[in-house]
Amino acid sequence: MSNRPLKTLLENAHLEAANLAHHYVGVEHLFIAMIRETAHEHTLTARALHKLHLPPQYVLEKIQYCTFPNDEKRQWEGHPHSPRTRVVLNLAYDIAAEVGRGNDVSELDLLQAIVEEGDSLPMRLLKAMGMNPAQLFRTTAGLLAVSAKKD
Repeated sequence: MSNRPLKTLLENAHLEAANLAHHYVGVEHLFIAMIRETAHEHTLTARALHKLHLPPQYVLEKIQYCTFPNDEKRQWEGHPHSPRTRVVLNLAYDIAAEVGRGNDVSELDLLQAIVEEGDSLPMRLLKAMGMNPAQLFRTTAGLLAVSAKKD
């Protein structure tokens, strides 16, 4: 389990947007990138969801259900960030800078920014499922602290 860098999460979010044929990268794509587990990696945020008795795959499916694939032909290259994504990324950069890491934004910083912004699709869905998003952040931070002590 690692606290992945923003660059990795953004690359994965762009892939998620492309897989859904979306013409933008939204906070929902970032959050999917944060919780999608691979055969060789259990992500930090996914581990926190497990610990809070909310299966990451269930959350992922709910987000995907609410973000319909797009079948329109795109008129431009790439996947620009949505306005809300830009707000979240700016918050994440501010969080990293406040703790002296400059532009070295991590998964935990991004999660904190998403929770602080509070109105993205993933946060609205978590609230509807009865979860307090701030608890997800605290649990994630706790898992990271325990992992750091073991190393």
